Amino acid sequence: MDLAVVATLALALATPDVQDARLPVPDPAAVAKAEKLIREIFRDDYARKSPPDQVALAQKLISQGEQRDGETPTRYALLREAQDLAVQGGDAPLALKAIDGLARNFLVNAVALKHAALQTTSKSARTPEELKLATARFLSLADEALLAEDPDIAVKSADSATQLARKTKELSLISRSEVKGKEASARKAALEKVVKARETLSKSPDDPSANHALGYYLCAVKGDWDSGLRLAAKGEDPTWKALAAKDLAAPGDAASQASVGDGWWDLAEKAPETARPNLRARAAFWYEKVGDGATGLTRTKVRSRLAELRMDKLGPKHLWVPLNDPQQFGVNRKPGEAIELSADEGKADGQSIKSLPPGEFDGFAARVRFKTGIRAHAGIALEDKSILAYIDYSGKYFMFSHLLDDRKWQVDFDKKCGEREEYNLCILVADGEYRAFLDGVELCRTKTTQSRIVQPGLQASHGPAIFDRIQLRKK
Repeated sequence: MDLAVVATLALALATPDVQDARLPVPDPAAVAKAEKLIREIFRDDYARKSPPDQVALAQKLISQGEQRDGETPTRYALLREAQDLAVQGGDAPLALKAIDGLARNFLVNAVALKHAALQTTSKSARTPEELKLATARFLSLADEALLAEDPDIAVKSADSATQLARKTKELSLISRSEVKGKEASARKAALEKVVKARETLSKSPDDPSANHALGYYLCAVKGDWDSGLRLAAKGEDPTWKALAAKDLAAPGDAASQASVGDGWWDLAEKAPETARPNLRARAAFWYEKVGDGATGLTRTKVRSRLAELRMDKLGPKHLWVPLNDPQQFGVNRKPGEAIELSADEGKADGQSIKSLPPGEFDGFAARVRFKTGIRAHAGIALEDKSILAYIDYSGKYFMFSHLLDDRKWQVDFDKKCGEREEYNLCILVADGEYRAFLDGVELCRTKTTQSRIVQPGLQASHGPAIFDRIQLRKK
């Protein structure tokens, strides 16, 4: 089956029947007439052929094309001409702006137009920064194409991103592009199955295979649980069928809610990378309902997984660089082992990182645990241990502090957080602020002149503490 037909059909079937207010593309003859008029009016501008002049003219045409009081063929021609001029002038953002204008007003295939525009403008990318920007545009377009259910353009965009990323020689960017390519390819194959499943269900609503295929797609790929769960509950896969039925039963007790969350979590662990985020999100949906209702090991597990899921929202995994070697902090332990800082009562033990990995970073995170029955303070530090986000375990408080010039500490924020088995701390730098998080939940912001993470470290006081899951987020 033609994938263009697949994408069109899948989009039509996966969305409600809503009236599209956009206009059809005008008659070619009328557009040609409008183009002739535009070229006559802007004759002097068209005569100037330098890229800056072409970009300047494109901006003029966009401004006029977005005015809704003009004739339809003229508005269309203005925006299309602006797109072409922006491409010729090498201004990718302006070309995309013109295409967005077309897409807001007319029934055009925006992602196909954008792909063609980026294919041309990216050819001039030479410097590492230009290559990174071009890669980012293709990655963004791949996401847009997936939302528009156009897997062909998504695959092509991800492939273009990968080719450009390899020229930058930046491993994280290459990895991100390759992951996006796999996601697009998986979505392309999934859509073919979806179309066939919908065709089958239109004739045989109880077909187990078709119910599972469509239910899986809606839940795991699209994140449309309201539509997908009832289909999955009628499907052929016994695990999905049983779990969907438990979910639909909407249990009210904490143990059953945790059990449903565990089921989606376990499925996510085995699922393809493209389906994992939505399955983990459903697990989080049920874990949030558990709240403080669980006890013992169940409570520990739910809290730990919720913290992990919330931390995921602080940046995609490919941006986080793990610091798995304790010797990076001057601690003589094997790679992969946790770091234990053993401060005596009334004293502190802190370790800053000896050398940062390549690149700039805007986030620092670590998990902190305490030994049973021992009261201590511990947390993460910045700026040579003059900025602290830490846990006062004796009072079960989260605190954010900074060191004053007279070597006294100023507490900027504190909040009772209760006794837990572990505490996941994170500090991000953004827009002139430090933003502090506990278990993925933002608790406070304070002003800073820094625009990146400076001298990250770990600190314990009044007793021992254990640190692991230490990582930095790339800017």
